[in-house]
Amino acid sequence: MPTPTIEDRVTRLEEDFIVLGTRCGQRASARAYEALTPVYTKLDVLTDRVDLPADGLRQVGRRVERVERRVEQVNAKVDLLRDEMRERFDAADRRFVAIDERFEAMDKRFDRLEGRMGEMAATNAAMFQAILDRLPAPVQP
Repeated sequence: MPTPTIEDRVTRLEEDFIVLGTRCGQRASARAYEALTPVYTKLDVLTDRVDLPADGLRQVGRRVERVERRVEQVNAKVDLLRDEMRERFDAADRRFVAIDERFEAMDKRFDRLEGRMGEMAATNAAMFQAILDRLPAPVQP
């Protein structure tokens, strides 16, 4: 018999691993079944002993269904409110961005005005000085 190649060995190991996993799963299931069988037997006995009226269980079931429906309605309303709040916050955020942009534009305008006012003040001072220089000197009594 020829020596198996590495590929053959890997394939064999993979197949053995699958078989091993299957066997371990079967054993675990069997052990769990064996361990739980007495518990289920005791539960069956206890269930037979407990004599709850079927109508009471149905009423509880109906109440649970109503509560579940209300919870679903509340969740739906909460989702709607959450979406509405997100929209409102987004709108407010957009408004604040617009306001910030307006303030920046106003700041730029004020800066330009301040520059122009400074230029005008310098020009006015020069004009007043020129006017004062043209005036005759005050007469001394």
